[in-house]
Amino acid sequence: MSDGWNIALLGATGAVGNAVLELLAERQFPVGELYLLASENSAGEIKRFEGRSVRVENAETFDWSQAQLAFFVAGRDASARFAEEAANAGCLVIDSSELFALEPDVPLVVPDVNPQVLADYRNRNIISVADNLVSQLLTAIKPLVDAAGLSRLQVTNLISVSSYGKVAVDALAGESARLLNGIPADEHHF
Repeated sequence: MSDGWNIALLGATGAVGNAVLELLAERQFPVGELYLLASENSAGEIKRFEGRSVRVENAETFDWSQAQLAFFVAGRDASARFAEEAANAGCLVIDSSELFALEPDVPLVVPDVNPQVLADYRNRNIISVADNLVSQLLTAIKPLVDAAGLSRLQVTNLISVSSYGKVAVDALAGESARLLNGIPADEHHF
């Protein structure tokens, strides 16, 4: 790949990982080396990025000093296992789990709402990204707050199954198929 940022993507085989890859390509982000990371079970899979085949590596054995920037989209457990290790190796971690959201020395960023908090990202080399509902809501209401002010806001949140990953989508599809065929669904999921 060409000159650019050496990027690690933890959670590369999941739905969010695929979306991150699409965005990197679509927005022509300057990617140098690309390290696709996942669990041992997914290691060895081949993904396509900008016309190239990239092999998914086992996150357990990855040398984080190879990456300058890492997107963590594999959930809280993976972030708890690898984020500090990556940050201590000099890699800037952008974490999508809620793990660091309340840490006072980790910036919690909502793009287009509070970019000024990024000034402190080097405290721990980790940036926490607000969840999708918060990001979308604050992005939509910030102009209203700036223009007229709001004193109160009530929100109803309906979370999509896809936010829980491919396993959840597959489980819901299976349960739906069972119900549509007159077979009781497994009540332990959705």
